[in-house]
Amino acid sequence: MWKRQLLLPGEFGRVGLLAFLLFTNTLVLESSEVIATSGFVSQVGVDQILVVWATVMLVAMVTSSLYALVVDRIDRVWLGVALFCGASLVYLGLYALFVAGAPSFFAYGLLAIFTEQQWTLLPLLIWTLANDLFSVAAAKRLFPLLSASVLIGGVVGNALVAALGQWLGAATHLLLVLNGVLLLLGAVALAVIRLRVTLNLPSAEAGDHLRDMVKEGFEFVREVPAYRFLALIMILMGFALNTIQYQFLVDLAAHFTGPGQLQTFYGLFKIASVPVLLVIQAFLTPWLLKQPGFKGIFAVMPGSMFLALLLMLFWLAPVGGLMLTGAIIGNYLIRLVLTGIDQPARQAFQGMIPDQRRGRVSTFMEGYLYPAGSILSCLVTGGVVLLMQQGWLAPLVGRSLYLAVATISALVALMLARQLYLSYDQSMLNWRLKRRQHRRSVLDQLEF
Repeated sequence: MWKRQLLLPGEFGRVGLLAFLLFTNTLVLESSEVIATSGFVSQVGVDQILVVWATVMLVAMVTSSLYALVVDRIDRVWLGVALFCGASLVYLGLYALFVAGAPSFFAYGLLAIFTEQQWTLLPLLIWTLANDLFSVAAAKRLFPLLSASVLIGGVVGNALVAALGQWLGAATHLLLVLNGVLLLLGAVALAVIRLRVTLNLPSAEAGDHLRDMVKEGFEFVREVPAYRFLALIMILMGFALNTIQYQFLVDLAAHFTGPGQLQTFYGLFKIASVPVLLVIQAFLTPWLLKQPGFKGIFAVMPGSMFLALLLMLFWLAPVGGLMLTGAIIGNYLIRLVLTGIDQPARQAFQGMIPDQRRGRVSTFMEGYLYPAGSILSCLVTGGVVLLMQQGWLAPLVGRSLYLAVATISALVALMLARQLYLSYDQSMLNWRLKRRQHRRSVLDQLEF
């Protein structure tokens, strides 16, 4: 009975395709991110990673802009085929780069940069396609289920990289080849589906230039109060999230110094969140989407971020002689809320954007706002770290300073979430949320 209520007739094929794509993409992303982050921290150093992160986000903003120019203009399924094939070739090229003995800063830096581009573009395309294929009501019911495939892919990817890091000492070469093959399978799955049906996806109303995309996204966010407050929250959350991740890596790098230890712990740490995430997405997230709904659900992330930063600031109980406890618990909490609640809620909320604008506005929000906050965090944290290296600030004072700034940003985001709650009903009457006549996707006809 539960299964029949969860998946209605005609939905199995679409859900299965999207779940496979999300699983494959997440497996590749999680394993590659662990390799890039742990390898860079171990081989190059944790302070230099701020430079890489700032570069990563700048490149992400550029690639998001290019993506936005085409996402509402060409067949999104064929665009997915091209992106999956292209990513597959890049991973094989990166494998060749490591085999050739490229410098660690260059090799791991390029892997980190590309991983972030994949993290931005491929999920964005898949979730945009999902919003094309399901109504908002169906999205509230099915998106937590689709997010479960993300969790399973994360478990498999992190388990692979953790095991190889412990047993072989270096998982890079093997996993980059495997990742390339898996992405190619994703491209094949999309191509097979596309050849079986004819899709009439929406076309954009804006012009053909980058400024039109930015203008379209900016004006939509500015004129719809709920989306405006969410945009500001996302910038502040990008700042706080980047700061938390940096401090987490600083503490891990100081504690795990043996070959493969950091990679193994990092992979196992990410796996440890999965059982709780499954419970959250099965029970808590659907309840939050129904009860407080979009009006209140976006306060969960800022509130959790504020609590996590307080833990990192004041819970300094030692683990192995190091102040690691607060960093582990705070980072763990944020991963749970970000993956289990905030991301599915944002993706479902973006389903309310009219079809002809959804690709561009979603790209503007996901491709610009979090990166903007992350870049600002790199500048602030990097400036404090530089003062610490010059001896002008004690390590504990510097640590407390940039964590305090992040805490304030989380508090401001929580206040903005209240404004989103108060403006939500008025926002739903805005003319920019008016849809074209509903179209029934031909993928409704698919049964697997």
